Amino acid sequence: MQSFDWTKTFNYEKSLLKFSGFYSELKTKENMYYYVRKIFF
Repeated sequence: MQSFDWTKTFNYEKSLLKFSGFYSELKTKENMYYYVRKIFF
């Protein structure tokens, strides 16, 4: 049985959280851009 590396998992989850936060931020920017385009063009 191999030993479980907790730090690796923790870093992975942290980067995953960072990425998902970045992704949702990107999505809201995308939506804002879409609405602005809808209003002005």
